Amino acid sequence: MYILDTDHLGILQRRRGHEFDQLVQKIAAIGDVNVYVTIVSFHEIVSCWTKFVKQSQDSQKVVTGYARLHKNPDRFLGFPGIAVFFSSGRSFRGDQATKN
Repeated sequence: MYILDTDHLGILQRRRGHEFDQLVQKIAAIGDVNVYVTIVSFHEIVSCWTKFVKQSQDSQKVVTGYARLHKNPDRFLGFPGIAVFFSSGRSFRGDQATKN
């Protein structure tokens, strides 16, 4: 199982460049059925474009932001979505509690 983080998803969204070519080759080599996206990464991408729309002063930028938001669900459908693992979440909460 391979999990793409938000940085990987940004590379895939740009659809160009050396990093994109390498990532696409890696996904092809391991098989896209073995590649997953977390709901956290999906949320971060959507939040980013929502913020972009909200802060845009130019109507063309607003249109661009909404177009990107519209495309995001389709991009994520190619990979199975998974929630953050519960055991990792419990560990994280436990670590946070001991640090405070």
